[in-house]
Amino acid sequence: MAALRHRHFRIFYLGVLSGDFGIEMQVVARGWLMYNITGSVFWLGIVTSALGFSSFAVAPVGGLLADRMSKRTVMIAGRCAIAVDMALMGIGIWAGIISPWLLIGGTAILGLSLGFSSPSRFAAVSQLVEPETLLNAVSLSSSTRNITRIAAPVLAGYMIRVWGADAAYLAIAMLYVSSALVLLGLPTLSPPDRTAAPVRSSIWSDVGEGFRSIKSSATLSLLIAAAILSNGFGAPVNFLLPFFAEDILHVGPEGLGFLTSSAGVGSVLGLAFLASLGDYQHKGALLLAAIIGLGVGVVSFGFSTTYWLSLALLVPMGFAQTSQMVLNNTLLLANTPERVRGRVMSVFQMTGSTLSFTIVPMGALALLVGAPVIVQFFGGALLAGGILLTAATPVLRRLR
Repeated sequence: MAALRHRHFRIFYLGVLSGDFGIEMQVVARGWLMYNITGSVFWLGIVTSALGFSSFAVAPVGGLLADRMSKRTVMIAGRCAIAVDMALMGIGIWAGIISPWLLIGGTAILGLSLGFSSPSRFAAVSQLVEPETLLNAVSLSSSTRNITRIAAPVLAGYMIRVWGADAAYLAIAMLYVSSALVLLGLPTLSPPDRTAAPVRSSIWSDVGEGFRSIKSSATLSLLIAAAILSNGFGAPVNFLLPFFAEDILHVGPEGLGFLTSSAGVGSVLGLAFLASLGDYQHKGALLLAAIIGLGVGVVSFGFSTTYWLSLALLVPMGFAQTSQMVLNNTLLLANTPERVRGRVMSVFQMTGSTLSFTIVPMGALALLVGAPVIVQFFGGALLAGGILLTAATPVLRRLR
């Protein structure tokens, strides 16, 4: 808990904790609502893609904002926009006018807000703690999303069952309002070398500097490639959980909440493990091990047809998924120059949207061959890619 000794990091932690609780409630509410309106995995893929594509499209601009503006201002503005979006969604559900396309539109607005503000969240961590505490700080800041995955999905499932999805969305809006209020206690978090940052002829040249920095560095390029592999092939289980809960395991919205929470338990265990390592000197090797472990976990989950076994398998999957994300995040922050850190972290955020390019065809294929087969295939591809990266990239293996 070394990073929590810093007062401003504690404020940051509490602020993102509130928002992330809302995000995890929204994942369950959105998936359950869309699947119950349409009964289709394909539409489930469409609404998830709307989040990913919109976030992907604006993330480079969000990265530039992180390098040119107060990160506190950007984060607070993003949370206020999400609060309004979630409140309007809740009112629409209550009024009975919700439809697949309205749900997709509201989800796309959520993605835009996250795309603009998330790079500031990622980049802010390095300004709140000293370098030797960076792994601990990244682990703790990532723990907010994963700690909330234990309780938030279960709460969302019960709220949907008892009061309806409209109540869940309105609760999410209130959580984002509280998040914005807490973050008001942070300093401005402007870039330390703001006055020395070069100003190019156009915004696109400034945005492109982040991509050029990655292209010119073998280390950064390999870390981004590892993130694309993990997110593109390791995340299908997350968006297909409503299908597994309803059609494979037959456990209802509460069961979906517990499935999501099981992955959250694994994530918290992984974060506790990483936070305890301190300034660990073999982060690259550990990253590759986490990617391979995630591949094994996804394949295994795809074969499970028993609820309790699926719950158990999601724990190590959550451990591996979160570990690879935190280690990659830490290595990117440590190896990126401060003046382009926000833009490089926006590219890292874009890798989280990689699934959006595969999720719609994945949903269509799931209708033909079944979701379990798709999960098994993607898990196998991730496993093979992890082994190939380990064998072929000594640069990654040696990263500290």
